[in-house]
Amino acid sequence: MMAVAACGPRAEEPQQAPPAAAVAPIAGVPLDTALALLYTELSAAHSGELNDMALARFERAEALTDRLLETRYSIRYLRAGSYSVEAKLRQIQALADRIVAQIGADAPKDSSLADLRLLMRDVTALREALKQGGGPPPTPIDKLLAGQRDTVPAPPGGAVPAEPDEGR
Repeated sequence: MMAVAACGPRAEEPQQAPPAAAVAPIAGVPLDTALALLYTELSAAHSGELNDMALARFERAEALTDRLLETRYSIRYLRAGSYSVEAKLRQIQALADRIVAQIGADAPKDSSLADLRLLMRDVTALREALKQGGGPPPTPIDKLLAGQRDTVPAPPGGAVPAEPDEGR
């Protein structure tokens, strides 16, 4: 039996998105500038309800979120809550990725638009927090735990219960 390979056009392969660096060249840009650009793209995507050109604007916004860690920012921790700026940027990126997954899975558009509004709110909140300046890093967990050991109340009667002897 002989097999014959067919020559001709292949079934159309899905196009891969261009690298984020090509779509969103923001490396070295101040973080607030990148966040402002991101918000503009998110707003355009929301206004168009993620249809046609609005979807392309969201794809650009998502590419921007992939590059936020490459921007310039001098604040490591936010004043409010001593929260890491890097952690906030990663949360923004994760929410954008979630919206991409929803779109790819043909999830209800209402769900994607609701998450898009959340993403816009998070970007705005981060920009506002950055304007307040930086703060101290959070207390390390080992110090928090050490402080808790010192504040554990003694059992009634003041006696410390004996450790169980597992050898008997």
